[in-house]
Amino acid sequence: MVRDPQTGKYRRTRLFVLTLGYSRKAVRLLTFRSSSRIWAELHEKAFRRLGGSTRVVVLDNLREGVLVSDIYDPTLNPLYRDVLAHYGVIALPCRIKDPDRKGKVESAAPLRPPVPQHQPPVELGRTPHTG
Repeated sequence: MVRDPQTGKYRRTRLFVLTLGYSRKAVRLLTFRSSSRIWAELHEKAFRRLGGSTRVVVLDNLREGVLVSDIYDPTLNPLYRDVLAHYGVIALPCRIKDPDRKGKVESAAPLRPPVPQHQPPVELGRTPHTG
């Protein structure tokens, strides 16, 4: 749970992770909602933070990016496909039930247990104090 800076209420977030294959440099971005437009914007923000784009993106079969998951001819979301074409990037969706292709991202953002009740949630835009 993250505190929304506009409303002050705690909201659930989604974590977007883009990890480079060789250097393992990663960009992690939080978002409150998920849509094809937001998915494309998150990729653009990640490319800007990295200082450029990659040639190939291996992506999970999330509905915002992949409409039909086919190993030989996947159907990408039109908006996402156009963003990747603008940057000259080829998308390779992962095979269904084959986590080996996305191991770099999965190891960079492992599943974490829920935050215990005695720890305050993190506020968006601020880092927690360490003591």
